Amino acid sequence: MLQKVNLLDSQTYNRIAAGEVVQRPASVVKELVENSLDAQASEVVVEIEGAGKKLIRITDDGEGMSPADVRVAFLKHATSKIVGTDDLDAIATLGFRGEALSSIAAVSLIELVTKPNPELYKGSDVATGEELEGTRCVIQEGKLASTESWGGAVGTTIKVNDLFLNTPARKKFLKSDATELANITQVIRSYAISNPDVRFKLIVDGNNTLTTAGSGIARDALAQVWGVETARDLIEVDWGGEDEQFAVQGFISAPGVYVKNSRKQLVTVNERPVQSKEVREAVYDAVRTSTMVHAHPVFVLDVLCAPASVDVNVHPAKSEVRFRNPTSLRSAVKDAIAEAVRTSSVTIDLEDGHGTEHTAMQSTFVEEAVAPSTGAKLADVDALDMEYYPPALFQTSLFSDEEPSEVVSEYVGIGNQHGLPPLRPIGQIDLTYIICESHQGMVIVDQHALAERVELERIEKEVEADKGAGQELIDPVVMTLSKTQIAALEEMMEMLSEMGFAIEPFGTSEMIVRKVPTAVGVTLTHEELETMVEEFIQSSKVSDIADRRLRVLQTMACKRAVRAGEVLDAPGMRKIVAGLFELDNPFVCAHGRPTHLVMTSQELEKKFKRVV
Repeated sequence: MLQKVNLLDSQTYNRIAAGEVVQRPASVVKELVENSLDAQASEVVVEIEGAGKKLIRITDDGEGMSPADVRVAFLKHATSKIVGTDDLDAIATLGFRGEALSSIAAVSLIELVTKPNPELYKGSDVATGEELEGTRCVIQEGKLASTESWGGAVGTTIKVNDLFLNTPARKKFLKSDATELANITQVIRSYAISNPDVRFKLIVDGNNTLTTAGSGIARDALAQVWGVETARDLIEVDWGGEDEQFAVQGFISAPGVYVKNSRKQLVTVNERPVQSKEVREAVYDAVRTSTMVHAHPVFVLDVLCAPASVDVNVHPAKSEVRFRNPTSLRSAVKDAIAEAVRTSSVTIDLEDGHGTEHTAMQSTFVEEAVAPSTGAKLADVDALDMEYYPPALFQTSLFSDEEPSEVVSEYVGIGNQHGLPPLRPIGQIDLTYIICESHQGMVIVDQHALAERVELERIEKEVEADKGAGQELIDPVVMTLSKTQIAALEEMMEMLSEMGFAIEPFGTSEMIVRKVPTAVGVTLTHEELETMVEEFIQSSKVSDIADRRLRVLQTMACKRAVRAGEVLDAPGMRKIVAGLFELDNPFVCAHGRPTHLVMTSQELEKKFKRVV
């Protein structure tokens, strides 16, 4: 009888399975670190030699294993994390598939020493003296080669020697040592950040390359892994509650603070580091108007949800997950970031360009204080917090007849929603920057950047409310365009129409603009409108519809905003600066550049050598 279908032997099967789980040294490190964390370890030490190809040794102080557990731990589909299919809908551990140890053992030589924590067996009838002994064993080609008693400390040390020793072809597909080490380091960084209560140590070829304190403070772990400056520039995210399907916690870079690559980004789901396209896209949507093109936010976000709301069993390496309601997830992430930005006050420091977070200050002003845009006269100067303003405000100048209340009236932003310090515009520099005084010191406002942000938020809200009604032009604008430009504009026609534009063909090589959004107004010159439409055409190269719409809004805002180089009188400066306090996002312009910078009084004193 001709038979083509063969049953594979266990050795061949295990090597194939290892190819799914053990793709590189970093894969081994990931699986073993997860075992340590599932064992409730408070300290994990990872030692690497030869980029992980020669040696991977991981030592933890976790629960350890009994001799009985050791005898079955390296069998395929052996796991302590689940019992049956029902458990797959409520997975609360990092590991659960029962494939890692057997897969690693199939392509390496393993030495294991472990001792169980006797506290776990108190009151148990099955725990004998023998069961509480430590064990040392050797695994060769996936089989238990030797085992003996061992009298070490509670916890586990596992050594993986000569990775891919019996699959030399696999070694050829590994990258350089530097690349493999970078992948291992990235794994340790991810787990150190997501487990701030665990002490991590990474030792490479005898050198200590990474250490965390395990203090339990998330920002401390971030500082030790990503650096103090990065940790300082992050604002806290804490959103959701019992009534929400998702909760989102973590940190994200302050508005206007961004980096050139996406290396400092981490997503975890119920504290499990994963790759999540949904979360990443939601983050970028949330920061779209506060990050420059080709720039990236720094973030670490943990999405908390019921285990049944997410499927973690969709990838052999457990690096991807599938959410049952991805739309609600995206909304939750965006709402979480929006709330974090709204409730945290951030100043961009003039000295080094970094953002500094401070808690939003409570208003201490009298009820009669009027809106910031009116100049904010107060009914009673004595009601002011005397530490909130420079003392000079409450002294009548020797060279002026002004009353103190008239000086106070020059401040704008009193009692604003963001808790930002009120500002007193003083003058312009280079017809581009407005110099202001605050209780912090000196604040420099970019007049165009701020005005552009004000226009962007105003236009966006009015376009949304107008629902495409728009405003007819008394004198429609006819534009001569190339075939390529006309094709690009026609591709955007539906979106532009929904925003309030009416643009249609007018001859073979011309388009006519008959209507514009009410938010833009009909006061634009023909030249300004033509330039705007030409920039719309440029934005057609952007494939993402939301990005394309944003580019159109940014263009409209830019054309309506006060320009650099414009002369401003005192009321004009106050009007622009007052806009800072009325914004949803007062920190960056429509293109992600800072709207203002701060030099504190302390920094000024240092510059003038008043303090050392």
